Formats: sequence, C-alpha cells, structure tokens
Amino acid sequence: MKNYILMMMFIAFGTLNSSAQTEREAYLEVITKRSDKIIATLNIQDPKVYSEVLADLVNQYDLLNTNHENHSAKLAAIKNNSSFSKDKQEEEIKLLSDRNEKAIAKLHDLFIKKLDKNLNDEQIAKLKDGMTYSILPRTYTAYVEMIPSLTSVQKDTIMNMLVEAREKAIDAPSADAKHAVFGKYKGRINNYLSKEGFDLKIEGEKWKERIAAQEKAKKN
Repeated sequence: MKNYILMMMFIAFGTLNSSAQTEREAYLEVITKRSDKIIATLNIQDPKVYSEVLADLVNQYDLLNTNHENHSAKLAAIKNNSSFSKDKQEEEIKLLSDRNEKAIAKLHDLFIKKLDKNLNDEQIAKLKDGMTYSILPRTYTAYVEMIPSLTSVQKDTIMNMLVEAREKAIDAPSADAKHAVFGKYKGRINNYLSKEGFDLKIEGEKWKERIAAQEKAKKN
C-alpha cells in the first residue's frame, strides 16, 4: 500500500520520467521519501488519509523551500545593488524580512489547518517532531535527566519553551536552521534555570557522573 501511495505521489509531482531527472524532480523525490518516513510513524490506517497527509507535508516542504530560495535571491539583489546607500539598503532588507515573515506565517497557518482535518493533536505533535529531528523530546529528556530535582512547574516551563521552538523550527529551511532555532531556545531555558538557582555546569558534571556509574553497573 505504501509503495502504491509513493508511486502516486511521484506521478502527481512529475517525478517518474524515463529521461534523466531534473534537479527539481530529484528534490521532490527526496522530500517525498522524507515525508513518507515521518507519516509512517503516525499509525494512519486509512490509505486516503495517509495519501492526503503525505501530499500536504511534501507540498509544505516544497513551498517553504521555494519561499526560502526566492527570499535569498531578493536579499542578494538588495545587497548587490550599488545604487543603494547604507540606510536605503537596511530599509529594503527590513521590508523584505517583514514580508518574508508574513509569507511564512501564512504558509504555517494553512499547513496546520490542513493537518487538523486529518490528524489528532498527538499525531500532529509527532509529525512536527519528525520535521525537526525529534529535538524537542530529546532535549526535554536531557534536561529532566540532568536535573532530577526539577519541579512540575519548571518542567512545564521548559516544555512550553521547546514547543514554541518546534513551532518555529518546522518553518526553517534546513536542518542547520532548525537546530539554530532550538539553540536559541536552549539559551533561554538555560537562563531561566540559572535564575531558578541551578548551576548548569555543576548539574552537568553530576549528570555525567551518574551516566558513568550506570554504564559501569551494566558491565558488572
């Protein structure tokens, strides 16, 4: 069933061709396979729903990539325009950035609305984790394991920050950009924990000691 759906996706996006693949065709095939791996984890039983969600995710990847490429080209044109004064260049870059943020926000909202039609909250969260390399659950687990004394309020605060990071990261154009988004929020989390009285350097050292002790115990 999955192979059939993938084949239909390739046909829909024009990726099945007897001639050599164009760069775009190759890209669409890559994001279709990437999307399929994510959707396969959602336990969708209805083939029609599976196909619709797969198409939505592939389309979102494609739209975000196209938007990023267009933005990069326009930004380069502004920076290379020798007729612009420094102030004019900064003004044009600011306007371009504002328009880009609005465009991304629109793509984001439309994408979530499409997902809401076919998926429950748990499935949507899992899809978002798939789009962001599961950085949220891995990071949350790391903080909880590093600082076992975290209160429920502190844990909730960390989770809320990571959820906000994930929401922004799903719109980022590359793996590095997605990690960068989480990196900024990790900085905020670290600042929050420091204000809560935790010495993260000491907590990190204690965590390493516990991990080493656990590994040693396994060998014995």
